Amino acid sequence: MKTVAMAGLIQLSCQILDSMIAKKYVPSSMGYIAVLIGLRKVRKVNMLEETMSKLAAVCKETDQWLETPALNVYLGALCDAIMLSPSKSSSRDIFNEAFDLLQPNIAQDRYTIKDGADTCSYNTVLNVATSPFSKNLTLATEIIDLMAMNNIAEDIYTYNLRLRACGNGQRSIEDKMEIFEQILSHPIVSPDKFTVEQMLLPLAKNGRVGDILELLRDFNLQQQSETSISNAYSTFLIALVKVSRSVTIIGKQVNFYYA
Repeated sequence: MKTVAMAGLIQLSCQILDSMIAKKYVPSSMGYIAVLIGLRKVRKVNMLEETMSKLAAVCKETDQWLETPALNVYLGALCDAIMLSPSKSSSRDIFNEAFDLLQPNIAQDRYTIKDGADTCSYNTVLNVATSPFSKNLTLATEIIDLMAMNNIAEDIYTYNLRLRACGNGQRSIEDKMEIFEQILSHPIVSPDKFTVEQMLLPLAKNGRVGDILELLRDFNLQQQSETSISNAYSTFLIALVKVSRSVTIIGKQVNFYYA
């Protein structure tokens, strides 16, 4: 079934899965998740939800559970639909469905997801809530608050999405600085290239060139492509210009990069 689904034979893979479900048999997670991913790729959201419901019904009868990645595929499909939805009201309904599944015990009760929503689940919905194409900052704030309330660990992707949600005003810069301090104090999370891109201008405006250099130095030590590193330094130089830093400082950073 997994091989059939990965080969793009979605209808056949669904038929195989349905035949198993009819016999009250839940296949391995690799099998049913492959089918769900296939349905997401062809944007069959309703069919994906029906498949989840049928699997959940068998799980309830046989005292079994589905794995969290199945939930994440469904949330991803819902978020795809939000991005493609021409109607704001329709988009809002889908947002509500996705947000509901992040609530405690909802995913367990509705789709027998054993461990419920995880960090990836929250990030999936937070990503579309902070997207320039479907921005819903009220929902983004609710998702972040819900993560904290349910003790869901934030990763660097979460922090980057929170940075993206801040916008570009003065108050936003202050918010970004606060989030950045949280990243620096986190025992596990480290800034990545997206953090670098979003924090260059706020750090420059606050005169924290040293922090910028440290970010860029760490970024340079990572195994990044030459283009990525060049883009990061270009963004840094632009940030310095925007806050009227001296030509001398800019020249030093050019020498730092090409040294």
